[in-house]
Amino acid sequence: MPREADRIRDAFISATATDARPYREGVGEALESLKVAVFLQEYWALPLQDVVTLCLNRIADSDAYIGIFGFRYGWVPDGETRSITECEYDKALDLWGQRTVPPIFLFLPEPGKEAAGLLEAAAAAVLAKDYPDDPVRQAESRRLQKVFCDRMRSAGRFVNTFATLPALRERALAAVAIWNEEILRSSLSRQRTSAIQAIPASELGAIGREADDVDAVDETYGAAVDANAVGVCLVLHGAEDAGQFHFLAYVEQRNPWEISGAARNITPPHDQFDILTLVATALQATAPDLNPPAVTVDVLATALLERSRHQSIVMFLTVDRLSGGLDAFRTGFWMPLVAAARTAAPTVGRTKPFVVVVTMTHEVPTPLAPGLAAAPPAKGPFDATQVMVTPALGALDDDDVVRWLRDHGMKRADAQALAARVIGDGRPRGVFDRLNTANFWARI
Repeated sequence: MPREADRIRDAFISATATDARPYREGVGEALESLKVAVFLQEYWALPLQDVVTLCLNRIADSDAYIGIFGFRYGWVPDGETRSITECEYDKALDLWGQRTVPPIFLFLPEPGKEAAGLLEAAAAAVLAKDYPDDPVRQAESRRLQKVFCDRMRSAGRFVNTFATLPALRERALAAVAIWNEEILRSSLSRQRTSAIQAIPASELGAIGREADDVDAVDETYGAAVDANAVGVCLVLHGAEDAGQFHFLAYVEQRNPWEISGAARNITPPHDQFDILTLVATALQATAPDLNPPAVTVDVLATALLERSRHQSIVMFLTVDRLSGGLDAFRTGFWMPLVAAARTAAPTVGRTKPFVVVVTMTHEVPTPLAPGLAAAPPAKGPFDATQVMVTPALGALDDDDVVRWLRDHGMKRADAQALAARVIGDGRPRGVFDRLNTANFWARI
């Protein structure tokens, strides 16, 4: 069980040991000035011991997790599919990920800056030593690290960037000091706060969203239930800065599907993927205990129906990297899946609809192509083979942010000044990430 820390006294620093050593040790020395004890694996891991267990136990004994990530994936222990660094990150999420103010601090080098160049060169040197004359394995380590870092960015958790080692030291110091002082003080006094790196994604997803956006999801699922449909597919779409992830978190928190567990992410972790890979990933995510002789849409449909006897199975999918995009998803995955489920349904019995929520970082063109329909559906027979497209999510404007800040108790003048800093030129790229930056949320 994790300790309920009233203050960060012990911090676990996670990073690949060889190429990122100066950054690990630099942050460790900086934190010691705050009287924070630092755990670095090379100082306490003993030979012939289970390093994975030691690391994970050390994290559980710590008050905070600090991750510093470069360009090398690192050591993958025997029997594991993840590197030791990714195992440590997942352990931190298991321990503290559900807290309102998690003591988790992530740092990535800013592209094009000094630290990025030095860390990339250090990774290349270590990989050349580890895998001499094997450029394929060197490239695979870099690719896996990119997938891991992209996963952290897309998970909605606050990530710091740094340009130099001194900047990293300062930001790590500030993050821990603010957690110990500002967040703790607000928590103890029971004041309302949207604290550093702790604004729930669902709250960000609610900013500026009219009821129609959420009602479209609720009513479409309700129509599928009323029609005893085998499944329903919804598309959430909008410009890249429209905050699809955060709106998705908002919808998931509302839980219109009344599921008791978490939704399954069925997006394959590849730069590009095809329908067969998607089917295999969906089957692994929804039925990991199944070991079929072949991976087919028919097998997936039967597995989904079996698991939908008592509650809906909800799956999230990003199709931006799917070869053929939304059209390939509809014709190659969704329509065959619905057809197979209809065939298998009489042998399985009554089930709740399984749900696939598709996200896209661009708007679906209008008028909608054949096979796509606007959500919520018009009155009449519900066609499960259709892909239901919700209203496009728009970018935030300053009025949206001012209204949300005022709802959280900020004075109008302060809210307007803050909104102007966040919005700036009207449609800044990554506005939702900027809303989650420390300077904006220290006090509201």
